[in-house]
Amino acid sequence: MIARRQNGLHLSVDGTFAACCPLWEQQYGVLVKHKDCLVMSPCALILMPSRKKSVYDLVFNDLLQLFTSIKITSCIADFEERAARSFREVFNSRQDLVAEFKMSLSFFHFNK
Repeated sequence: MIARRQNGLHLSVDGTFAACCPLWEQQYGVLVKHKDCLVMSPCALILMPSRKKSVYDLVFNDLLQLFTSIKITSCIADFEERAARSFREVFNSRQDLVAEFKMSLSFFHFNK
């Protein structure tokens, strides 16, 4: 459970296709890190039926329920355009949850 009224949470989101059950398109992970902590902790593992933007929209809207009264300051993601666009749209629509939100794309994934 994520503690309520925390500020300065950083998120890391990424999907994997190779290590996913054959019934699903991908396994998507969400990790959180408080601004004063050096460790990232798993927050959610999601089995997704496809990588369509509409599915990402559903996933990220459901994730918003975990972050009630918590300010998210940044997110790092892979270079999957649909996921990044959906995340930005969903989380930026909730100004009460986002404080000067910044999204970065992973250099590791860029080099692949």
